[in-house]
Amino acid sequence: MGWKSKAGTALASHESERDFFLDLVERFARQDRVFFLELLIDETVIASVVHFAAGNVSYAFKLGWDPNLSRGCPGFQLKAQTLFQAQQLLPHMKIIDSCACPGSFIEHIWADRREIAPHIFLTSRVAHIACSMLGSIKWIRDRGCQFFHLTRGQHDADC
Repeated sequence: MGWKSKAGTALASHESERDFFLDLVERFARQDRVFFLELLIDETVIASVVHFAAGNVSYAFKLGWDPNLSRGCPGFQLKAQTLFQAQQLLPHMKIIDSCACPGSFIEHIWADRREIAPHIFLTSRVAHIACSMLGSIKWIRDRGCQFFHLTRGQHDADC
């Protein structure tokens, strides 16, 4: 549903990505390392997010919400409830990584966020060239996404 479906980036948009996700969830579930958090109205799910656990750290993945209720910010509400009830819901977790991009609506909820920056140590000239090329490709991709969203009037934030 929503802008991800229209843009073709929703997991259900591509059979191979959906199958990968289902396989991933199944494998993590066998080890009790995956859980879903949901926001409900009566018995209807209006927002959900899957978390993958690694030790005492949980990584949020694929927040989604009913676009018909977007004015009520269900994604925001779900993340806020997660924060407020984390001690009761997830007592064994020491860190919950929102996996959100800078500027995300999450910054309005989780004031104690900490940015984790990846580092790559290149040990050869070939690796340096490959990394430079990858950086250029990502820059082109990001500019293309920005252009696409600007021309289509689509947004990637809940509120």
